[in-house]
Amino acid sequence: MITDKRVFYPKILMIFTKSTKYALRALIFIAGRCEENENCSIRDVAGTLDIPFHFLTKILQKLTEAGLLVSTKGTNGGVRLSRSPDAIILNEIILAIDSEYSTHECVLGFPTCDDKNPCALHSIWQEPKESLERIVMKTTLSALLKNKELIKL
Repeated sequence: MITDKRVFYPKILMIFTKSTKYALRALIFIAGRCEENENCSIRDVAGTLDIPFHFLTKILQKLTEAGLLVSTKGTNGGVRLSRSPDAIILNEIILAIDSEYSTHECVLGFPTCDDKNPCALHSIWQEPKESLERIVMKTTLSALLKNKELIKL
């Protein structure tokens, strides 16, 4: 008899990579705590969010290359958003960090999984997958800021 009532979330159902999670946390921090048009210190972001500095710099470089951040070198250097948090959607952030992110891949990792050749979770995963796609395509960074008290910064 099973007595453990905790929910088991296997790694196959993990939605975001560690890099993507760090990118989201960093962008929420930058958007919510740094003044508009002022640089935010990368060391401050790394220290406050407890993200390894060198790992964070690689993540921020990808976000800069994707046009989500502006990076400035020098004494007063750092990063800032390239545009309003209202104009940055979750999908852009995810793809900037994890260009291979796709909800179209088989959740169990099979190379061929579709409606004609479904895996064991194919039909069960369909509804949550579609919900996730809608969420990442419509959720803006500003929407995440509204809920930042729910997110550990």
